[in-house]
This record gives sequence, structure tokens and C-alpha cells, in this order.
Amino acid sequence: MAQRTPEARQLRKIALGSLAGTTLEYYDFILYGTTAGLIFGKLFFANFSGLVATMFAFATYAIGFISRPLGGLVFSHFGDRTGRKTMLIITVTLTGGVTVLIGLLPTYETIGILAPALLVTLRFAQGMGIGGEWGGAMLIMVEHAPAKRRGFYGSLPQTGAALGFVLSTAAIWLTTTLSSESAFLGWAWRLPFLFSAVMLAISLFIRFRVPESPLFSEVKRRQRRLKLPIAHLLRRHPKEFALTFAMYLSITPVSIVTVFLLFYIDRTLDVPRASVLLGIVCAHFLFIFLTIFGGVLSDKIGRGRVHIAGSVLMAVFAFPLFWLVDTGIMALIWIAIFIFAGGLWLQWGGMPAFYSELFPTEVRYTGLSISSQLSTALVNGTSPVVATAMLGATGGTWAISTYVIILCLASGAAAYLANSRRLHMQQVDQVVDQAQTAS
Repeated sequence: MAQRTPEARQLRKIALGSLAGTTLEYYDFILYGTTAGLIFGKLFFANFSGLVATMFAFATYAIGFISRPLGGLVFSHFGDRTGRKTMLIITVTLTGGVTVLIGLLPTYETIGILAPALLVTLRFAQGMGIGGEWGGAMLIMVEHAPAKRRGFYGSLPQTGAALGFVLSTAAIWLTTTLSSESAFLGWAWRLPFLFSAVMLAISLFIRFRVPESPLFSEVKRRQRRLKLPIAHLLRRHPKEFALTFAMYLSITPVSIVTVFLLFYIDRTLDVPRASVLLGIVCAHFLFIFLTIFGGVLSDKIGRGRVHIAGSVLMAVFAFPLFWLVDTGIMALIWIAIFIFAGGLWLQWGGMPAFYSELFPTEVRYTGLSISSQLSTALVNGTSPVVATAMLGATGGTWAISTYVIILCLASGAAAYLANSRRLHMQQVDQVVDQAQTAS
């Protein structure tokens, strides 16, 4: 049996701390999206009806994405200035706390127009917390990891996304299964939101024990911290910023599968909602392992190849996704979700290492956070609204599939260009190796 070295124990502690936060982050964010597609139109926009109410509910979902770049800008600035660990504690507290408050929020029937106003405010704050959380959680893991296994270790906190999907969707599935429709609309929908308080307490307990990034500590020791990281980033690294922005476009199918697809199936097909939710839970449980496989594969064959393969798989399956769903056969719906989203989770595993290797340490938090969060705000957050509008305008799903194909191919092309910048990546590897050796 291999001995557990202090370095290995520390890496496990850091992985657990990063994983706890990202799991809470995605639990909160996907829980909101799932609930918005199912009932928030009825609860908070009761003065509207049908498709219009749903579009307003999806608009509040998009607001969380709109605020993510702002959160990324604020928290990454201090993350590059004062350290990764402190920002991770603040962002996870903000995200989890807001989710609990949403679970306590009165509906339109109780307080009228104030209900959607408060919902929008809380969703905005939640988006800010998540905008600063993702980049920091990825970096504190990647910056501790050995260079040759950075893809694997970076994939571990990424599994928190799939785990968050599993927990949030399972929570909705349980509440819809164990309660009547009236009870679910009346009070049961609040329980998954309130459960976030338990997850927040666990996340904070673990994160307080995570050590600071050794690479940031080295930047601090050498007095290389920048007064305004964003200005340095845009002036010295605009190509890396643009490429990371474009690569993140392939994340859009997350909202298509987890948010819009639930609404689409609920609206157009006579299939049990609980069965669809169960299929999403099972698929995302498998995605946990696919994410780790993607990270390991990126260490073996290269980050760019894995990212491109995932983008192409999603593009190829963009039309078959809806063809299989429209059959109304539950087994085919499950298969469609798994194959289509499988391409995303494959590239998701290698993403932290890939993106991190494009930026120097003193602007890495800023570069990683703002580029990805700006991309997801402009495209991923608006995709349920765009997809709903396309469905209403065309009466079919061909325009939605075409939209996904364009975004995935653009992401794959950006990954090809980013992967060709091998000299810069090799220089980053050398810096990482030197810092880890010195520590």
C-alpha cells in the first residue's frame, strides 16, 4: 500500500474544500434554474400567463448570469491582490446565504409586485457570488497540483458541478414525487432551497482549513501583485482573454439541457415530470466520472484535443437531442440527455488546467473569472430565454439546435488556437514546477 505523504494529504484537503464549494455553487444555481422553469412563472409572475410568465421566470434566471461578470471582476481583483482563500470563503457564504433567503421569499399572491422585485435582487446577488467562486475554486486546486497531473486535480472540483446537478435535481424530484401538485406549489418547493443552509455550514467548515495557493504566496513574496489586475490583463493578455471567452461558449448546452429542456418536455410531451428529473439525476451521476476522465485525458493527450472532441460531439448531437426527446419514450430521452451533455462534461474536466495555463499567476484569477463569466452571462444565461423565443417563433426546435452548433464550433475553433500557444504554456509549467519545488 502506498504511503500517504503530507503533500498527498494536503492535496486531498484542498480538493475536498474546492469540491464542497463548487457543489454548493451549482446546487444553488441549478436549483434556481430548474424551479424557474417549472413553477416560478406561476409563483412570482402570476399577473401573466402561459409562455410569457415562463419567459419572465427565465429572465430572472438570466439575471444571475448577468451579475456573474461583476462578481468575477470584484472578487477576482481581490483574489489576485489579497489571496484566493479569503475570496472563496466570502463567495460561498454569499451564494449559500442568498439561496436560503429565496426559500423564505413570499410569493406574488402574498406581497404582489414586491415578490418578483426581491427575487430579482436575490438572484443578482447569487450570481455575483458564483461569478467569483468558480475561478477561485479552480485556481486554488490547480495552483497546488503537480504540473503533469494538473488536468486530473483540476477535474476534481469540477465534479462539484455534476454533483450539484444531482443533488439539486434529486431534491426537486423528491419534493415533486412526495408531495401533491398543490403542496409543491404551496410550500414544498422551498425545502430544497432551505437545505442549502446545511451545505453552506459544511462548506465553510472545510474551506477554513484549506491553505493558500503556493503560487499566489510566491507572487506576494516577490511583491509582484498588481494594483489593477484587469488593466494589466487587457493590456498584456488580450488574446488569452478572447480565446478563453470563446472556449466557454460550449457551456451553453448546460442551460439548454437542465433548464429549457425540462420546460419543453413539460409543455409539449405527456410524460411524467418525475421520470425526466430522475433521468437527469442518473445522467449527471455518471458525468462525475466522465469529468474526471476528461481531466486525466487532458494530461495524456492535451487540453485542446479533449476540448475540441467535446465541442464536436455536442455539435453533432444537437439535432438528434430533440429528435429523441420528441419520441416521448423515456429511455430515449435519457439516452439523448446523456450523449449530448456527455461532450460538455468531457471537456469540463480539463477546463481548469487549460484555462489556467493561459494566464500568469498575478492575473490568473482575473483572467479566468472575467473571461468565463462574461461569456456565460452573454450566452449561457440567456439561452433559456433565447430558446423559448425561438420555439415560439418557429414552432419547432431546429433553430435551437442550429444555435447550439454555431456556439460549439466556435468554442472548438478557439480551443484549437489556444492549444497552438504551446510556448507560453511550457513557460507557465516551468514557473509552476519551480514554485512547487521551492515550497
